[in-house]
Amino acid sequence: MRTETGFDVKLDPTPLTPVEELAATVAGRRTYSRRWVRGEVYSRSAYKIRVEPAGSNPYVTVHAEHQCPPAATPPTTGDQP
Repeated sequence: MRTETGFDVKLDPTPLTPVEELAATVAGRRTYSRRWVRGEVYSRSAYKIRVEPAGSNPYVTVHAEHQCPPAATPPTTGDQP
């Protein structure tokens, strides 16, 4: 998806509740509003989080920026060179 500033972002598909948005923000993840009528994506500021909490507008869903899990490291054994 492309934000209002022209950056491409990948969002988690599940909309957030206010508590989940707080947890995502504390974890350092950005959150975005997705306006379903026009398909627009806007980054959320602290002000927007306060005045329009996640789930308060039926035409807008809030999503966290997607983070892929870290790659699994292969197991090591003591006999490898």
